[in-house]
Amino acid sequence: MGPVGWILTVVLVAAGAVAWLMLRYPGGWRCAFGPEYAEHRRDLDAARGKLRDLKREAGRERGRARSAVEAAERAHASRVGEARAHLDRLRSPDRGSLRSSLGDSLRLYDPGPVFELASAGRRSPSLRPGGTPRAQAHLAALSSVANAPQWLPPPPCDARTPTPPRPPSGRTTRVRRQALVLEVTAEGRTAEYPLHEVALLDEYSGTDGHVYVALPTGRRQMVSVPLEGTPEAEVRKFVVEVFNAAADAKAATAERQALVPRAEADLREAVEDTADQEEARRRLADVLARQKADTRIPGARRELDEARDRWQRLTGRRPV
Repeated sequence: MGPVGWILTVVLVAAGAVAWLMLRYPGGWRCAFGPEYAEHRRDLDAARGKLRDLKREAGRERGRARSAVEAAERAHASRVGEARAHLDRLRSPDRGSLRSSLGDSLRLYDPGPVFELASAGRRSPSLRPGGTPRAQAHLAALSSVANAPQWLPPPPCDARTPTPPRPPSGRTTRVRRQALVLEVTAEGRTAEYPLHEVALLDEYSGTDGHVYVALPTGRRQMVSVPLEGTPEAEVRKFVVEVFNAAADAKAATAERQALVPRAEADLREAVEDTADQEEARRRLADVLARQKADTRIPGARRELDEARDRWQRLTGRRPV
């Protein structure tokens, strides 16, 4: 901006200030700026300032009371949401973070106290129904073994295992292992099955490893893993890890379900506990009632009207 621009800006600002003052003190230049009207301008300013300060103080008090109500409502909604989320995690645990996998077809997930086995839609090993006669015979036996009560220690957590979610209200409820899910993709379709209702068997022939899955529907699937890219020991380790997790999950499912009634009670308690909200609303009502009965603001308005009347009698113009 050049010198002319700056000069124009200063002129416009000064003109705006003059116009504003002449609106506040109507009656002409002498009324707005003359020394003979200075006392009357101070009288008008004092009345305006008193009313402005009282209204500002009352507005701040109402604002604090309303903020307290909103904070109590947010706290109640947060507690209810936390309790509801905790109950939902007990009823339907999510899959969580990837813990280990076998190629791109079978994956074991760990959301903290929950293990789930899933298969990705993208496959590098081949997945097809059937299997060798020896494998089918073993699968028939494993279908009953997988449902037998077993308790094997869970595999050790590695550095990728996420921190378990905290239950609501700061309580330290521990659920060991919850329901796992085996997700199988075959023939362009993907389905999920509770892991404790299926059976796994691994077999090795030449350059390939085979993981056979007996489904609760009676069907069988086979995942073939090239051993050139995945060592046999890694395949065996994954199968053992899944088998142990399935046995662990069967016992833990009952434990998880036993916690549901307590979580439901916690949710009901959180929903019904509105004492803080009611207290905050009562305080807001008290503030509004007290301000309604307060005579200071109406008195200040009368004083301002009297100051305007005096100015009008003096100048013939009534200020706003």
